[in-house]
Amino acid sequence: NMLENQIQGGEISFNNLLDIETASRCANELEEKCCVIVKHNNPCGAAIGKSLLQAFLHAKACDPVSFFGGIVAFNDEIGEGLAEMLTTYFLEAVIAPSIDSKAVTIFQKKKNLKVFSYKAFSENTSHDLDIRRVNGLFLVQEPDSPDLGKVFFDPYKDMKSVTSRPPSTQQIKDANFAWHIAKFVKSNAVVFCKNQKTIGIGAGQMSRIDATKTAIHKALQNKFDLNDAVVASDAFFPFKDNIEEIAKSGASCIIQPGGSIKDGEVVATAEELGLSMILTKVRHFRH
Repeated sequence: NMLENQIQGGEISFNNLLDIETASRCANELEEKCCVIVKHNNPCGAAIGKSLLQAFLHAKACDPVSFFGGIVAFNDEIGEGLAEMLTTYFLEAVIAPSIDSKAVTIFQKKKNLKVFSYKAFSENTSHDLDIRRVNGLFLVQEPDSPDLGKVFFDPYKDMKSVTSRPPSTQQIKDANFAWHIAKFVKSNAVVFCKNQKTIGIGAGQMSRIDATKTAIHKALQNKFDLNDAVVASDAFFPFKDNIEEIAKSGASCIIQPGGSIKDGEVVATAEELGLSMILTKVRHFRH
């Protein structure tokens, strides 16, 4: 129980619990050392690093404004140096599978910071049902499980482009990472990644082109180089305008489910503009 594993901090709100679940699940489903920062139930930055501290700095850099007051999750033990770094910022909560005793002492400097030592969502919970309440009834569906994508493709062997340009080895890694992060971003969701770190996230938009433009705008605002970045979309692209915007930005690889009646036009546009495009045939679309 997450609440039983709270080390310090005040009472947890309804929203805190939802954000902690999103951040913790997103981090713990990755094997490499990573950091995920969630704000208003959407990742505002996520990164894989050689150390958790490096991962945190990269995740924070994705959106250095939004991360303030965020929920920060890690998938490995928090040590002394990282705890020192985290206490220099205003954060709502920090969660990791374990926290070193020296780090526990350091966190006490920020008494209001909620700190959890908890590894959520072990293997045996991956088959739990996703349940929502609507108008006195319960909506039930199978969860978007960590292994769903693996049913359709081996991330390192079968990530083949449907255009003539193949993704590079780095882009395959980035596509895998971007696809994972997109799962936790509310639709319409478009995620730009480079070197296994997010550099622009468009979340909760009413149209996919707005999600695409938002992600590009945020990346450019934070001075990221979009050349050869990878773009993940949680559901299909309904029109080619998204592909044109992505190509214009400098990104050159797209991972998306496919399944639109305009797939032919979307793929043809990607081909014409020299992009790689990977179709997963499974979507992450959710509200």
